[in-house]
Amino acid sequence: MNRFAVRRPRLHCALFALLLFALFLPVARAQTALYGQFSAAHFNSLPNTNEWGYGGGFGLYSDFAKVPFAKVGGDIRFQWVRPADNTTLFSILLGPRIALHPKVVPLNPYAEFLFGPGHFSYGNNAPSTTQFDWRALGGVDKTLLPHIDWRVIEVSYGQLNTYNGHLQPVTLSTGIVLRLH
Repeated sequence: MNRFAVRRPRLHCALFALLLFALFLPVARAQTALYGQFSAAHFNSLPNTNEWGYGGGFGLYSDFAKVPFAKVGGDIRFQWVRPADNTTLFSILLGPRIALHPKVVPLNPYAEFLFGPGHFSYGNNAPSTTQFDWRALGGVDKTLLPHIDWRVIEVSYGQLNTYNGHLQPVTLSTGIVLRLH
């Protein structure tokens, strides 16, 4: 097997992420935030695993339109999860976001629908695949300090096709959000 064949999907994913990040630069004056998170994912269709994978991710969101009690924007994120010793799922996802901002409580619930390339590697010289990946997710951020939020919980469900069928990870995440404006 050509050693460059395995690295090419990762290169394509990285180039895709840079392109999408460049698209977000014009909205930098909007409410923009960087975040990092820890994730635990349950894979209901992976053979020979304990069906739980752990990993993390980071991303950038920007809320560029205001409506009463809510903001509308977009999110781009890089996420990885390892459900087994040699198995890894990498995703670069982009999509719309809506966040509620009630004035009474310091909680900010949000919902997103993200899509993009997902790369699943079985390891042990088995074939890997890069396919369309999508996630529907929702979560709650809690304001801790003027520009720092705690991502209390984020729950996502999605699907990625593989050689053996498809993965449908249900992911739970928590993390820190740094709001830039």
